[in-house]
Amino acid sequence: MFTHVVGTSYKTDAGTIINVSESVVGTNQGVDIDAVIGPDATNSYSVFIDPAKCQSCMLCSDQPTTIKTNDPNTPQHTINMHANVPIVWTLNSFWTIPFGPDNVNAMYITNNGAVSANVKIRVLSN
Repeated sequence: MFTHVVGTSYKTDAGTIINVSESVVGTNQGVDIDAVIGPDATNSYSVFIDPAKCQSCMLCSDQPTTIKTNDPNTPQHTINMHANVPIVWTLNSFWTIPFGPDNVNAMYITNNGAVSANVKIRVLSN
């Protein structure tokens, strides 16, 4: 069993409005990418993600990046990420998972920034 803890906080000048965390448990930490990708470069990764079994996911980069799934030319999904703005999803989120409903078998990550990107992707599933 693996556990991901996802936190949400919101604070104004007047103080903290919300600070909650959610623990999500799964049996498979199927995607665990820590990559350094050069400027204008694309790295490809063999993965297996069944969106129906996903419990949580996190995608983060310190440079603007584009993630394409399954095929770089006709991708199933294209996810455009801003620098230092993580995409976090859990099975309790009000929005849909960033990829799906079809299985993801490959990710193509392109660094659109001027310097090397530090990219982290985690997916927890059952």
